[in-house]
Amino acid sequence: MCTSFISRTEPECNQYLKLLYKDKEYTLEGFSDEFKSGEFSLENLLPKCALIYKGKKITFEEYSNNIKSFSNSLKFFERYQNEIIPLEIYLQISNYAYYKAAKFFEKAEECLQTARYYLLMCHNILNYDCNLNWKSGYCAIFQVRTMNCKTAIIWYNNCFDYILQIIFLAFELYKSMPKYNSNLTFEDILRLCTYKSIKDLHIASSSNLNLNTLWNILEKCRNGLNDINSWANYAKHKGGIGFIGLKPVSPLDVNRTGADGNTQHLTSEFDSISLDLDDSISVLAEAHKTLYDCLNEIMDFIDFQKATLQKDKNNNFVVPDKNSYVKVIL
Repeated sequence: MCTSFISRTEPECNQYLKLLYKDKEYTLEGFSDEFKSGEFSLENLLPKCALIYKGKKITFEEYSNNIKSFSNSLKFFERYQNEIIPLEIYLQISNYAYYKAAKFFEKAEECLQTARYYLLMCHNILNYDCNLNWKSGYCAIFQVRTMNCKTAIIWYNNCFDYILQIIFLAFELYKSMPKYNSNLTFEDILRLCTYKSIKDLHIASSSNLNLNTLWNILEKCRNGLNDINSWANYAKHKGGIGFIGLKPVSPLDVNRTGADGNTQHLTSEFDSISLDLDDSISVLAEAHKTLYDCLNEIMDFIDFQKATLQKDKNNNFVVPDKNSYVKVIL
């Protein structure tokens, strides 16, 4: 009897993308070997090529249009810049809790745009030779795409944390928490802000209709981010995130058992969660839309404009009564 062990040392991803030029298929390194004659020589030939990605052929024009279409589908959230900045000086005077929430809207806006950037980077199936030498093959490009994907996951997950802090500060929810006291620093107050702590407040004040509305906005957003939250936890606290095709599959697993037959060590304990990059990009695109919609809904719910200084009949500025516009008071 003969037993054979086969170990694959070339990542599967190296074959994911090929170029079709003059009716002949090339890997990136093969295309580079044959046609690279100087700076940008490969880039100049690219519009004359078709791309074959995971067996599907698209023209260079289709490839370019796909990038534009995907970018256009990921909307910019710019309401902090366009609507809140002009109000900030008034919010400092009329409602400092709203001012603090406004500053966290700024953080959430920046967070969402950062996540969007990295999502666009990982969505792009190709990178130019001047950026990543094609002699390294497609594996180098695919690896950079996975790095950008993991970065996008973390930023999208962080965005929900900012959303929690926005409502936590705007409606001073922390003042209704058992651990709150007036001596807490701002950093201490932020530590009280968790999904669970807000959920507990909602349960305790279930008769508050406006709080129910706000909670429904949060819960809809959180449910739309289930995969993102799970992946971010793997990235930060568990075995990390891996991607199908990035590395050759290990040919062996080691399972060590004790004399009693119980498992003591498993090499698989260190395995990361394994994601399909293209499927993950689709999930991230949906997450972007979920967060974009959530930020818009919360912005409309808070309605910062109502907190600004008003003019009375004598044309004097007056601070509006918080009870006239703050929708959640516990």
